[in-house]
Amino acid sequence: MSPSLWWNDSSLVVTYYDALAKSAKPERVFVTSGGLEGDIDRPTTRLALRLDSLKSSAVAFGHQRYPDDTHGLTPAPSLVDGLRFVFEPIAVTKLPISSLGPSTDSADVIRAVNESIRRYA
Repeated sequence: MSPSLWWNDSSLVVTYYDALAKSAKPERVFVTSGGLEGDIDRPTTRLALRLDSLKSSAVAFGHQRYPDDTHGLTPAPSLVDGLRFVFEPIAVTKLPISSLGPSTDSADVIRAVNESIRRYA
């Protein structure tokens, strides 16, 4: 949320980009900024544009800009949107058990639970 990417002449934009570009392990990164944050918004948007062009299979990147928000208004929506992004792969609606209906037999339940465990263990 509203990262201090402005520090040290915004050198962290390149530092973070380079680190993520070299990452071989799966990463999920989400950054936010408010349009009325000025010195925070500009480098955050610059990082987002660079990471959007990365097209890495290891890095899932998300960015949300709240154009009408100041620094004091970005934390609440940033927290909600960030948690949704970071945990999106294991959202309940994406689990195999979410497709079970009222007439599902026990064998289907066991298969769905086992598949959920396999995917997300």
